[in-house]
Amino acid sequence: MRFQSVSTSSRLPKLVPLSSFSEKVAGDNNGSSASQIEENEGNGYRLPPKEIRDIVDAPPLPVLSFSPQRDKILFLKRRSLPPLSDLARPEEKLAGVRIDGNCNARSRMSFYTGIGIHSLMDDGTLGPEKEVHGFPDGARINFVSWSQNGRHLSFSIRGDEDDENSSKMKVWVADVETGSARPLFQSPDIYLNAIFDNFVWVDDSTLLVCTIPATRGAPPKKPLVPSGPKIQSNEEQNVVQVRTFQDLLKDEYDEDLFDYYATSQLVLASLDGEMKPIGPPAVYTSMDPSPDQKYILITYIHRPYSFIVPCGRFPKKVDLWTSDGKFVRKFTQDGGDAKVEVSPRDIVYTEPAEIVNGEQPEVLHKLDLRYGGISWCDDSLALVYESWYKTRRTRTWVITPEKEITPRILFDRSSEDVYSDPGSPMMRRTPTGTYVIAKIKMQDEGTYLLLNGSGATPEGNVPFLDLFDINTGSKERIWESDKEKYYETVLALMSDNDDGELSIDQLKILTSKESKTENTQYYIQSWPDKKAIQITNFPHPYPQLASLQKEMIRYQRKDGVQLTATLYLPPGYNPSKDGPLPCLVWSYPGEFKSKDAAGQVRGSPNEFAGIGPTSALLWLARGFAILSGPTIPIIGEGDEEANDSYVEQLVTSAEAAVEEVIRRGVAHPNKIAVGGHSYGAFMTANLLAHAPHLFCCGVARSGAYNRTLTPFGFQNEDRTLWEATSTYVEMSPFMSANKIKKPILLIHGEEDNNSGTLTMQSDRFFNALKGHGALCRLIGGCNNTVSPAWKRGETLMPRMMKTLRKLKTQLFQLVEVGLAEVWSKMNHTQHKGHYYELLQSIEMANQEEMLIQRVTELYEEISGLSCLKPSMEVNQLFTELVLACLPPSSIDVNKLSNDVQEKRSKLIELCGEAEGLLESHYSTILGTFENPIEHLSIFPYYQNYIKLSLLEYTMLARHAAAPPSRVAFIGSGPLPLTSIVLAMCHLRNTSFVNYDLDSDANELAKCLIAGDRDLSARMVTRTANILSVTHELREFDIVFLAALVGMDREEKVRVLAHLENYMAPGALLILRSVHGARAFLYPIIDPCRDLHGFELLSVYHPMDEVVNTVIVARKLMAAVPVNMVDQGAAQGAMAMLPCKCAEFQTFNPLGHGNMLEELVLEGQPS
Repeated sequence: MRFQSVSTSSRLPKLVPLSSFSEKVAGDNNGSSASQIEENEGNGYRLPPKEIRDIVDAPPLPVLSFSPQRDKILFLKRRSLPPLSDLARPEEKLAGVRIDGNCNARSRMSFYTGIGIHSLMDDGTLGPEKEVHGFPDGARINFVSWSQNGRHLSFSIRGDEDDENSSKMKVWVADVETGSARPLFQSPDIYLNAIFDNFVWVDDSTLLVCTIPATRGAPPKKPLVPSGPKIQSNEEQNVVQVRTFQDLLKDEYDEDLFDYYATSQLVLASLDGEMKPIGPPAVYTSMDPSPDQKYILITYIHRPYSFIVPCGRFPKKVDLWTSDGKFVRKFTQDGGDAKVEVSPRDIVYTEPAEIVNGEQPEVLHKLDLRYGGISWCDDSLALVYESWYKTRRTRTWVITPEKEITPRILFDRSSEDVYSDPGSPMMRRTPTGTYVIAKIKMQDEGTYLLLNGSGATPEGNVPFLDLFDINTGSKERIWESDKEKYYETVLALMSDNDDGELSIDQLKILTSKESKTENTQYYIQSWPDKKAIQITNFPHPYPQLASLQKEMIRYQRKDGVQLTATLYLPPGYNPSKDGPLPCLVWSYPGEFKSKDAAGQVRGSPNEFAGIGPTSALLWLARGFAILSGPTIPIIGEGDEEANDSYVEQLVTSAEAAVEEVIRRGVAHPNKIAVGGHSYGAFMTANLLAHAPHLFCCGVARSGAYNRTLTPFGFQNEDRTLWEATSTYVEMSPFMSANKIKKPILLIHGEEDNNSGTLTMQSDRFFNALKGHGALCRLIGGCNNTVSPAWKRGETLMPRMMKTLRKLKTQLFQLVEVGLAEVWSKMNHTQHKGHYYELLQSIEMANQEEMLIQRVTELYEEISGLSCLKPSMEVNQLFTELVLACLPPSSIDVNKLSNDVQEKRSKLIELCGEAEGLLESHYSTILGTFENPIEHLSIFPYYQNYIKLSLLEYTMLARHAAAPPSRVAFIGSGPLPLTSIVLAMCHLRNTSFVNYDLDSDANELAKCLIAGDRDLSARMVTRTANILSVTHELREFDIVFLAALVGMDREEKVRVLAHLENYMAPGALLILRSVHGARAFLYPIIDPCRDLHGFELLSVYHPMDEVVNTVIVARKLMAAVPVNMVDQGAAQGAMAMLPCKCAEFQTFNPLGHGNMLEELVLEGQPS
């Protein structure tokens, strides 16, 4: 005989939502059929729930802009989100650029709604706000910039979008002292061309503006008949490998249209109204005035245009003009091939602005890596940067432009190693508006810079400001962020309005400060006393989440790689009281060259949680736990290619994250979803395909799922499809669409212009999923990159859960369709009755057949496992088993075939073994705590024990004449939660004896109890075969018998007969059984046939996620018939026998006379 050492409350039923099977088959609450729901959902956009809408619609904080003299601050005001009408405006897609023809600017630009000017007072506070005024109401403001002397502002204005002329952009200027604004040009017919560059201050009173040529007429018309075929050739046999760029030019008409919108006439305009066109009309892309205001560097693109790359790769020319528009000279540019090994790879040259005596360019520096830019300080100092992504190597060189001093390496490090990042030099603004490296004046002759760093540490980022001697390499930390509560950063120098070196004693910096619950505010900190003065007091943008809980957590992948994530929990959530939550894991994989770098912590635990309109954190307002940004490192060390083991590393990283949130008790194992954007969507689809045991559903937004459609590389993969065919195929979730069985929601903007993530990717992936019968949905929208879920009202996770429930009705809908014609011909009332009977019989037959088939499939998978210890795969299979068996069913397992009966018996044994291993696992973890009882909530199903124990206690109270003195629990196992919960919550003066056959299980249980003084005084654990316990059983008022004590009917009856012989007359027996399809999980007790010598008092068949039927019986004083109870009582209700024991009110410590009725109602179907 075998007595399973497990607790009576199984882990299996805890994996199912409370209301999973309480929905009506044919429709929702208002009677609409599922097909009607589906149809109605397609009719227009809908609003999301109010708690999410309130966050999304909260007014955003203004953007700050400081004057060149640092004495004034602009508050640039914004609206929360653009209306859908803006996103739906027509646009031209030309050369990789999307153009709003009415505005002659990039389409769907955000904008400011107002400008407020504040003076920065001597004491560091802000003066009253002065509104910039004079422009039309409702104007949309863009491109705000200061004049070099800080006395004027320039900005663009556009008005009514429906009026073609007023919607075009005009340049305005405002007087900073008065706030009065006016148009820059006196003529109303001069409009800004903002396709590329827009305007720039040349000096304190002059702007260089890109305008729409006055001679431009109507846009070219597309010819009705093409002039000829489209021909592309590669007769020179060049190797041309490009990524999947979108919105490219397609023909001559597109070339002409691109020229029409992109061509500008440059105009010099002064504040006094004078204007002067300079240069010919051209496609100007940038205008860069020289620091001495003598020259302007002009860049423009020209024909021949390309049909395979965007305009950023079109032929380009660079001219030097004088500041009054006179041409000086041209520059030429050459390209490089990164796949060619050569030294030097890049060369930096210098040459005079004007060539007087035929001077040739001089070599400033030669680089073996790729040139990354230069930061100028003065004639004696500049820093040159180079890097190489393949090896992650980055270098910083010190050079002396005006002296023949050999350049030297300042920093040589891995860009992945954030712990070694020394920081970047602080820049100061010159009087002419350019930025150079700030030098700090000290008493000695050293050359000092300020290095501003993120300060990455194993505990999170701690930003710093170091005083750095560039000659000796010595550092002094002069400022550091608070580590305990706040996250602070240095944003800018505020004492840089004078030319030359800055005195350390007069140093002034702008900093930001925030915490987990306090939004960002800005401060000015001054030396030498380092006093910080707060200059803003912005309100909390979403006070309803002001007390959200945030924690940066660390855990380990099974290969030893350290991982991190940020765990967010709703305000007021307490895992020990509230139990595990549904959880959304939102992430984005990253590639690394070393495990050490991959394991480094990035970010700060004290950063404020910014929540945007498409942020996963919105679901905090709906009671979700959010695991944000769990690191998913894909590592390729040495010569290894990271993506060759992409799937394996992806799955192990996700497993570690899921195991961690389950271990913490904050996430329900069966309610964890995964989601991501772009490469995160790619990750999501792969996880649902290759790790279905981890997640219940997925949300994939704007992803690419078939890598053969991006054959010349993607993300950081630089091999082509033909060089790494197997990697491309294995990484593509499109190729594994047949493996995806979990619900997936695809979201993709219909006009996505990101290279690689064509909308076609989601369309084809959806069709592949649909072709394999997957539960999936694709949502498109008019936004150019993504249709934000809130705009559709698509409550992502609840929507997927609802869709999952809808799937269960599909069979019944098909039956109804098949009988629809019969129904239409039935006019007599009696025929309708026959119809319903026929429909019901077909449904029942189909249900039983599908159930047996599904249980058989799961049995084969479970029995094939090498081990039943807790793992994602084991949990997933048992979860699916419960999902199959939990719905109400009239199936009689005793009437099944011998083959199915045999598999059922073996399946019950497997369930028992798996439960024992799971409870041993968590009991071992709990035993590491000083007082394990205080941490029971880490067991993922603890809340279900609370509910089940309350149910049993209420049934007990109905029939017990007095509180029991002693209780026996047979089959208590390593985690005796039912005994513990009853003793702690309901029977606080009762003694408990836990019996179990397994001594190891009992030792684990003893460790749990020993840490609690009261519990250890009232509860003991004994190792014994219950058949050897005889007269001791007479000492107990109540005996609990675990469901898996006795693995078949014969063993169970033998145990019951033993209890009949030795229990005290009048003592109560509480047993676990099962009903319907749940009999595939546990043995059945037939109280009318198996309970001899007991008076049957109550039978309760639950209808929710609690699996076990609860039976209450009383040991007879003398023999009476046992078939007095009506086993035909309705499921979910209590079947009561008249008895001689005291009424319920005589023993009701809850003081709640109708508690029983409430529990009954919970068990009934809705």
